[in-house]
Amino acid sequence: MAMCRSGRWRPIYSIARKRPKLGTIAHSEVYRYPLRPRVAWPEARERRLLAAPRRRAWSSPPPPAVAMGIKGLTKLLAEHAPGAAVRRRVEDYRGRVVAIDASLSIYQFLIVVGRKGTEVLTNEAGEVTRSLKRDGSSEDLNRAIEVGDEDLIEKFSKRTVKVTKKHNEDCKRLLSLMGVPVVQAPGEAEAQCAALCENHKVFAIASEDMDSLTFGARRFLRHLTDLSFKRSPVTEFEVSKVLEELGLTMDQFIDLCILSGCDYCENIRGIGGQRALKLIRQHGCIEEVVQNLSQTRYSVPEDWPYQEVRALFKEPNVCTDIPDFLWTPPDEESVEKIKAANDKFSLGRGKLLAPVANLTGSTSTAGKEPKCILGGPGQVMKARSPLQVCKSSSLNFIHDNSKAMEAIVEGSKYECLLFDLDDTLYPFSSGINLACRKNIQDYMRHHLRIEESQIADMCLELYKEYGTTMAGLKALGYEFDNDEFHANVHGTLPYDNLHFDPVLRTLLLSIPQRKIIFTNSDKAHAEEVLCRVGIQDCFEGIICFETLNPPTPTCHGLHKPLSSISDELSSDLDDLDESDGFRPKSPILCKPSIEAMEAAFRIANVDPEKTIFFDDSVRNIASGKAAGFHTVIVGRPTLVPGADHALESIHNIKEALPEIWDGWSESDVVLASTASETTISENFEK
Repeated sequence: MAMCRSGRWRPIYSIARKRPKLGTIAHSEVYRYPLRPRVAWPEARERRLLAAPRRRAWSSPPPPAVAMGIKGLTKLLAEHAPGAAVRRRVEDYRGRVVAIDASLSIYQFLIVVGRKGTEVLTNEAGEVTRSLKRDGSSEDLNRAIEVGDEDLIEKFSKRTVKVTKKHNEDCKRLLSLMGVPVVQAPGEAEAQCAALCENHKVFAIASEDMDSLTFGARRFLRHLTDLSFKRSPVTEFEVSKVLEELGLTMDQFIDLCILSGCDYCENIRGIGGQRALKLIRQHGCIEEVVQNLSQTRYSVPEDWPYQEVRALFKEPNVCTDIPDFLWTPPDEESVEKIKAANDKFSLGRGKLLAPVANLTGSTSTAGKEPKCILGGPGQVMKARSPLQVCKSSSLNFIHDNSKAMEAIVEGSKYECLLFDLDDTLYPFSSGINLACRKNIQDYMRHHLRIEESQIADMCLELYKEYGTTMAGLKALGYEFDNDEFHANVHGTLPYDNLHFDPVLRTLLLSIPQRKIIFTNSDKAHAEEVLCRVGIQDCFEGIICFETLNPPTPTCHGLHKPLSSISDELSSDLDDLDESDGFRPKSPILCKPSIEAMEAAFRIANVDPEKTIFFDDSVRNIASGKAAGFHTVIVGRPTLVPGADHALESIHNIKEALPEIWDGWSESDVVLASTASETTISENFEK
């Protein structure tokens, strides 16, 4: 199974080792009985039409739609559990991880490629590449072509398409080169997808097989990747709502699906979905249903293996020890070699890799650095909308829509989003925070000669009073070089613990407003973190330590020990908590001081009443609120003093603040994202 994702949502493709072919009689490796065909068609009509003389093609009704996996389940749920299915837009899954049943997707794409080869993947001669050609020697297909019946041509064409081991291996290799995670399912692909969803590795699974619900997928999406439904909404099912509205347990639902008819065994002739639901509600399980069935009316198949099939649904063969998925930049050179080796696909390089590059940040993003706003607090940054930024980068295709897009920005509730960096845009569990604390204490012990027994309490008190230990040390009169301090504190941090975050990247690229980093850390640390997480090109600029504290001549003499501080700055740390509120003023400007907040919105040239401030610190949030910002506390499930919103994770922005996207359509967002990616490419080439 594999995980892939467009710039809008992230799919995971599940590839099974063995899969029954659509429209064929397949045999299971586990059971000794044949699997029923998934596509039914009156054989008498086929023989009659094929025996008829060649004539002009006529229109005929298509074969009835059959729900894949579980017979009639879609119709059954529509009637008895209408609230379990919700229609959604594809863009609603922006930033989500979705597991995709690749075994079915590969088959669907092969059919499309074969039918419309010159419109999809062709070689220089405009022919479908030989590795994707169908076997044209099928006698039935040839006779259907002679007759001219379009429906039969379609049917027999599908029967000639075969997904081979080479197709699977080629797809897995290509997805891996494009930076998309791939998981090989040991059994059924949709079962592996369901296991990932159940273990919260993915948000949902996408397939056309309704037995995804039977395997226990918490959230199941239909038509997400179905080309024929690209203009129709996605149908989302939640298994908990299915069970609630049907009034069944999960075990009873599995028995219902087996009775209705599934891919793994025959069903009892004469019992469809409606009858099966009534029987399960009445008797509770298949054993009781069989015991109470009329022997004259219904005939239970001999050696009916429903118990084995039940066990397959309840305990499928799946991988459970899968690590967290990691998206990597695409290997464009290797992808190009594959294309060149396969008859020079006419699909252009940009069309093939742009969606993945937009999602992952391709290798070319290394050439683009975030803009660090340097200078004093009096410096003002010219406000620019995303399209104006693109426009200044000579992206003329943005210019045509700039006026309309600027009007949308002007009409929105917020104009700018101000983000803290550490423990806000990446999780505390990365260990960066703890390593930073240790490095600060080591610096205080080795460079400032502070007694080790005092350091822990001193760091805590200074952090509480000044926002950073560095600012507190400066307030107490310690003299040291700022760059030296930052080099010692940030120089040995475990940056390898930070991983590329495609979910966050997609969310940030989808936000139309200005986005700026506001951090107490230095420029080098901020840039390193942003590059590691893969969001270095998602922000207009960085307000960092150097921004608020421009370099000035420093004293490089001896570091003053705590005992040498003047009487006004008593060495007793308890003085910091005196009832009169006295504390020495720090020469360092940083959060959570109100002065730093005011300097930030002056430098960024933003209206605080139209700016959202995201931070993980309670004190920073309180100061931001006092400065007039809308505030969001990150990393907490509940509000804190001064916070307007609370997010357990920065990934939950869309759920908590949907108004950020008000007035923006899908095409607007895609345009902005595309513009950003093009800018990166141009800068890299230069």
